[in-house]
Amino acid sequence: MINQKLRLKGRELFEERLKFGKRYVRYPTDHEAIAHALMDGHTHLIRCSNTSPRFFFTATQGHSGKSTATQVSWFFVQNPILVQAAEAGLIRKVNEIIQLEQPLPTILYDEAQEVYGPKGNYTIAALFSSYTRGIPKTITGEDGKSVDYELFCPVIMNGMTTKYDIPANFLERCIETQLFKILPNEPVEDLDFSELMEDIGNSHREPRADWAANFSKQEIKDNRPTITEHLEKHGIRTRDMQLWRPLVEYAFLCGDDTFETAMAAAKHYVLDEPIMKKLSDNEKLLDDIWEVFNETKEPFLNSNALATGLREIVDAQWNNYRHNGLTPNNIATLLRPYGIHSDKNVTSTKRGYYVSQFVDTWKRVLGKDIPTSSKDNNNNIEDMDSIDGMDRICEDGVGQVTSYSDCSTAEPAPRGRVYKKLKDGNWELVP
Repeated sequence: MINQKLRLKGRELFEERLKFGKRYVRYPTDHEAIAHALMDGHTHLIRCSNTSPRFFFTATQGHSGKSTATQVSWFFVQNPILVQAAEAGLIRKVNEIIQLEQPLPTILYDEAQEVYGPKGNYTIAALFSSYTRGIPKTITGEDGKSVDYELFCPVIMNGMTTKYDIPANFLERCIETQLFKILPNEPVEDLDFSELMEDIGNSHREPRADWAANFSKQEIKDNRPTITEHLEKHGIRTRDMQLWRPLVEYAFLCGDDTFETAMAAAKHYVLDEPIMKKLSDNEKLLDDIWEVFNETKEPFLNSNALATGLREIVDAQWNNYRHNGLTPNNIATLLRPYGIHSDKNVTSTKRGYYVSQFVDTWKRVLGKDIPTSSKDNNNNIEDMDSIDGMDRICEDGVGQVTSYSDCSTAEPAPRGRVYKKLKDGNWELVP
């Protein structure tokens, strides 16, 4: 059992931190303010965690307060290191702290998008991706020799998502909080970081370190099944579970009210209003292919027709893809990682793609079901060659299905549906 006095003290410290953040940061909702405060509290329990999410303040334009939000954390997190445009020296410093078994540093990184810019900074990118304890990063030094560094520590960062491409697989490891331009009439105080450092120094950090020192790693571990059960009950699983569980574990130590507040914030981020992550070209293509099939209502599109449909999508990238526009070969290359390959149509005259080839991938990658217009007319799924007493549909048909609505009498029937050849030459759908 957790000492109730400690839980009450934890709640008091959490509420104080929450109030402080709202003075200086214009959060979109209370959920973002709560998540930020949870991340700061989590840093003091990092010795009890094997994973730590990257807390990423993003914006698409200036004057959003993302740098201020990062500076707010400096006054509360464990052993903060506030940096911008850092080099290998930061890596060595972090590794040294870890090797000396000192309290893990919390990296507060300003303008993180520069790490992924044209010049690149793969050394710092390695630090950003060190979200799991016990997995060292191999970094090549100026002398050409490779060195393994242990770099696991909390990271709170900010950056512009419109300036450079930030890898999608990195964003999946982030709790991304998008901030918007602050309007003149919005009530937030200006944060003078240097002056505030002189005024309050470590006064907020020290009581949080003292409070966190009362908890052992075993206590956190003992609470984990309960917290995992709550997260799963609310639909927070797999990767999202890894991101949010360390923060909710901290909240659990701060009392039931704080725990419920943390659960509501997690649900908001994961289920209610997820930020649209920057999709890879492969994912964008899948998404836009869904749109084309939804628009055309066709069960099969030959490769040229699909490429044309994609290039015609307004505001999509395909008309100028690689300067010459998307081609069937480009489509094949981008779909290859998903195991989706072009196939012949039922008359073996053209190659292209059937809507049924995408159903599983749309669901797994984008969370999208088959286009609504085709649900009732695409009973995918019997292999026509394996049904006793059935003719192979593509051998006898001569026409081509033009829409989902006429599938029951069209010749040939669309691939993936089972039909029986009637004496009059038409096809009857087998239920």
